[in-house]
Amino acid sequence: MVNKGRVTLYTLPIISLLIAFIDPLGNANASISLALTATTIGFWATGALPEHLTALLFMSLASLIGVASPQVVFSGFESGAFWMVFAGLFLGAAISRSGLGKRISGWLTGIFGGTYTGLIIGMSLTGLALSLIMPSAMGRVILLIPIAMAMADRVGYESGTPARTGLVLAAAFSTFVPAFSILPANVPNLILAGAASSQHGLQLHYADYLILHFPVLGLLKTLAIAIIILMVLRGQAPKEIQEEETGPTAFSTDEKKLSLLLTITLTLWLTDSIHGINSAWIGLLAGLICALPGVALVTMEDMEKFKYGPLFFVAAVIGLGAVIVSSGLAGYIGQVFAAVLPFSPDQDFLNLFTMAVSSMGLGLLTTQPGIPAVMTPMAPEMAAATNLPILSIVMAQVLGFSTVLFPFQVPPLFIAVKLGGESMATATKVSLILALATALILWPLDYLWWSLLGWFS
Repeated sequence: MVNKGRVTLYTLPIISLLIAFIDPLGNANASISLALTATTIGFWATGALPEHLTALLFMSLASLIGVASPQVVFSGFESGAFWMVFAGLFLGAAISRSGLGKRISGWLTGIFGGTYTGLIIGMSLTGLALSLIMPSAMGRVILLIPIAMAMADRVGYESGTPARTGLVLAAAFSTFVPAFSILPANVPNLILAGAASSQHGLQLHYADYLILHFPVLGLLKTLAIAIIILMVLRGQAPKEIQEEETGPTAFSTDEKKLSLLLTITLTLWLTDSIHGINSAWIGLLAGLICALPGVALVTMEDMEKFKYGPLFFVAAVIGLGAVIVSSGLAGYIGQVFAAVLPFSPDQDFLNLFTMAVSSMGLGLLTTQPGIPAVMTPMAPEMAAATNLPILSIVMAQVLGFSTVLFPFQVPPLFIAVKLGGESMATATKVSLILALATALILWPLDYLWWSLLGWFS
């Protein structure tokens, strides 16, 4: 069998060298940027190399070739998105180690535990609730999937049954897909915020982002996930749950400390448009407080287990967007998009739908984090073609990259399915149905909500 990753590893650089040599854009720097972008995104999309290795390779080559200044290439390390992901490592470890996440999940699912429908709704709400307090998507997955499996065991749902699969997929989808509506909760959101700030001087505030996206893409999408799972995976009623000890009834000292810290952090995130402090710096401080000797919510052993690869990935994605702008490539891509896509001034629904479809489709090539890196630089050209504010164009991407067609596009969702031992085919079926329901129902509702809030003015 042909290894697609290995084929990409050898063929894509050759094709990219030809692009750079031929100079199809008539601008050597832009053509070199196009070649480097194609190679980088190709490696990320196919997994020809580990994501962090591709990220380091991009930054090394971009600096060596001189396609942009080091300040541009490495601008991702100055972005709030990079430091929010870093903070998520600490907060995720603290929530897991203290037992607070398990307590919250058990409490929420316990409320709905009498029926299969109740369990699915409860698990879906648990995933959404964790998204509000835990920035790390991978951390939420690692925390919640074992809880979903333990809950399935407790109510008699054996491995391979539709009911068990439903519980696992409810946890997987609800803790990741609706989180696109919460600014610090998923990597693509942070990359969008970083790119909008570095390229267009736009500051995305936590509260404004939440008000715009959470009602439809967060709350209603969580409901849609539960309904689709109940339709696709019909399960039997759970056996009667026996009362058993699941942990201390009183909060531990660590849980109390972390609850207070998270309450303060969430309050500051929600009010960032008032005090003006970047959400990333708030999250970073909260994460570092967890590791202070007097607090000790995160130990040295926890930090040694951190996976730092995603940090380089985030930095490279933001740097890639900055290189696209700096080299002039964004202008060429924007002209092509403006010419090909059916944008029309004052046709707000058509423009919003077109933006959503194009960014969703782009995710098949770049995976979700690559969408804002490629599309954000083109915002001025799209704004001119649609007669919409640049901020509205930037925010419209969220509709697209929050609509996942296949689990492979987003590592946390892919890992969640694998961790739960469930069929990727079943997960793909749920994902495709959810994407269809989103496009036909949720996007029109989003248009109405945006109109009500005045985002087309």
